[in-house]
Amino acid sequence: MLTRRRLALLPFLACAAAVSCDDDSDTVTQIIVITGANAADFRSLSAYVNDPAVQGLFIAMPRNTGSTPPSVEGSFTAVGSVVTASSVPGVLPGDLVDTQFCFGPSAGAALEVAVIDPTVQSAGALSFIEGTGTLFTVYTAFKSVQTGPLGGTCEIHQVVVFSGRREADGSLTSLSIGFAIVGLVGDCGNLAVDQIQVSQSGSVPRSGASCVGDLTPNNPNLVLVIVDNFLVADLDVFVNGGFAGTAPLLSSLAFEIAPGFALSFESVQPLNESMDPLGEVLAGVFPADTQPAGRFSNYTIGNQVGDDIFFAPLIANLTAGAVTARVNVGTSVAQSCDCALGPSPLAQHSLGYHFYDAPGVISATQTNVLVDDEIPASGPVEFPFSGPFTLGLDSGALSLIVPIP
Repeated sequence: MLTRRRLALLPFLACAAAVSCDDDSDTVTQIIVITGANAADFRSLSAYVNDPAVQGLFIAMPRNTGSTPPSVEGSFTAVGSVVTASSVPGVLPGDLVDTQFCFGPSAGAALEVAVIDPTVQSAGALSFIEGTGTLFTVYTAFKSVQTGPLGGTCEIHQVVVFSGRREADGSLTSLSIGFAIVGLVGDCGNLAVDQIQVSQSGSVPRSGASCVGDLTPNNPNLVLVIVDNFLVADLDVFVNGGFAGTAPLLSSLAFEIAPGFALSFESVQPLNESMDPLGEVLAGVFPADTQPAGRFSNYTIGNQVGDDIFFAPLIANLTAGAVTARVNVGTSVAQSCDCALGPSPLAQHSLGYHFYDAPGVISATQTNVLVDDEIPASGPVEFPFSGPFTLGLDSGALSLIVPIP
């Protein structure tokens, strides 16, 4: 089950082809590249085992199947694990790696997992365990956000698989740990989807109680639901078609509900002076939740919904008068804010969310924002912002300053 995951694992490779590596330049041209799956796609055991990257892991490490796995609860540090297989650039068989992680108590096939590293963020996945007797295999997924020396950012969506044996003293033996890249966002150098890394440890002692499992509902018959809203807009959340509450922008909503629910969401559009909504509604429906009672499910909402990526232009108006703005001029999804954006040196005007890159609709190279300065004395002056833009990895927020510095 999803929890607070942190881990240092697959390295960011600096000076990628998509990043300007000119030592004489103070700027970095960051090209957003999105391939593969999102960690949030992994919400069932079958989603893990059917993924091509995970199948590649099982060529290099064992899978322990079965519906009666042992309890693996506890905290562990696999120090000096030996890499036995790798297709990740810069990682070779024979290299030594350390991995710190925690397993929570299981509830059927569900459990909580934490992999400890500051680059790792939760991403909406669920974690599972299978096995028989003392043998087990644990599956979890998350994203690791890493920054290169020139400022380029890579968001690595990964699956981690642990296979081993639980001993009577709580230690783990014959432990294999596999990392598989399932998706990439940003400037990721030579990293590619389906690259893997497998390491092995002889024996890993249990160092203490689990560091996860503290997020439980007050009512043990219910599921604690946490919705993390990374949008720069409020988010209305619905459960089984009924309104559950609003997650404020860049904040969270928590509530408890009976197991077996289905969650959906809609972003809240800002309004212009005539109270007309601006931009698009970001909306989606998740598959039916499978979390058992007494545990928690975490959902993360960002600026990608399905294959469609959205962005939110934020205008800081440093001119002396009001400006107007148009988004995606010359495309089929062009919109005008139909509003006067007054001087705002200390704040930003939100234009809502708009299409950034959507198959069959618009590409990132077509995305644009056009701001018009309509001070009568000087006549209209246009400030064009042409794409492709570099977006916030989760919010899609794009800060634009008028006049352009």
